[in-house]
Amino acid sequence: MAREKELTGLVLGTGHYFSMDNALTAEEILRTAIASGVKVFDSADTYANGAAEHILGNVLKTFPRSGYVLCSKTGFKGGPCRPEGGFSPKRLSETCKSSLSRLKTNFLDIYMCHCDAPESSLLGIIRGMANLMSIGMIKSWGFCNWTIERAKKTLLICEKENYPLPEYCQYELNLLTEPLARRLFRRLQKHEIKIMAYSPYAQGVLTDQFHLRGQYRNGASFSSQRQRLNKKIKAKGEMFIKNFSELSEQTGYSKAQLSLSWTLQFPGVNSVVFGASKPDQVQETAGYVRNPPPDSVLKSLSKLDFSFPQ
Repeated sequence: MAREKELTGLVLGTGHYFSMDNALTAEEILRTAIASGVKVFDSADTYANGAAEHILGNVLKTFPRSGYVLCSKTGFKGGPCRPEGGFSPKRLSETCKSSLSRLKTNFLDIYMCHCDAPESSLLGIIRGMANLMSIGMIKSWGFCNWTIERAKKTLLICEKENYPLPEYCQYELNLLTEPLARRLFRRLQKHEIKIMAYSPYAQGVLTDQFHLRGQYRNGASFSSQRQRLNKKIKAKGEMFIKNFSELSEQTGYSKAQLSLSWTLQFPGVNSVVFGASKPDQVQETAGYVRNPPPDSVLKSLSKLDFSFPQ
C-alpha cells in the first residue's frame, strides 16, 4: 500500500483493541494508519498490561525511527508507577525503561503522567522527567487530566528551579465536554502547552454507538464512566443529540466527521487521539481530516446549544 501524504493533527491511540488476543488486527490497523499518513502514536504501560506497547513496537521497528512520533504514559492507578508511595524519579526511570523495551526503541518523543498527581509528588515527577530528558530517554514530557491548579503549580516549580517545562497534555474534549473543561483548555493555551484531545466522539454517544438511555445499540455492557455520562446528559443531552443528528442529515456530513472536525478546530488543540477497531475505520478517519466540512458548517455546529444540567 502506497503511503499517502503525512496527516497532521491525528494521533492513533492504542487504548482499545490492542491486546495479544487481537494482535493481528491491531498490527493491520497500525500499518493502515502509517500508509494513510498518520505518524503520531499514543500508548501507555497499562494498556492491555503492556501488550499495546509490545504490538506497537513490533510494527514500528520496521520503519525508520525518524518517520514517526511516539508517546507513552505511566502512573495510572494500578499501574507499575503508581505505588502507595506515589511517583519518584527512580520509578519513572524504571517504568520508562520497561516501556522502551516493549516499544523496541531507544527514546520516547513524549512521556506523560497518565492521571492527576498529588501535589506532594510534583517535584519528584518534575525531577524524574528532567533526568529522563537529560539522558536522552525522552524528548519531552507532559501530563493527562491534571487540574489547572496542578498544572500552574508545575509550571511555577519548573520556572523557579530551571527544570524543563511540560510541553504536552491530554484531556477529553468533544461537543459534550463541560464548559469548565473548555475554559481550562484556553488557559493551557496561554502557557503554550500543546493539547492532545481524546474521545472526540464522547465514547460513542455522538456517533450512535452508545445509546443515551443506558446501553450500547449492539447490547454490550458499558463502564461506570459511561453511566456517569448518561446520568448527566440524559435530559438536555437527548435534545442536543437530536439537533446534532438533524444537522448531520442536512449537511451530508456524518456525525463522526462533524465531531472530529469540531474537536480539531477547537482553540489550543494541537492534535486529536482517535481509536479504531478495524483498518477501514482508520481510512475513514483520515478521509475526514483530508476533506473537512466548510467553516459555515462548523459555525452552525458551534451554535448548537449544550450545557450540562446543574
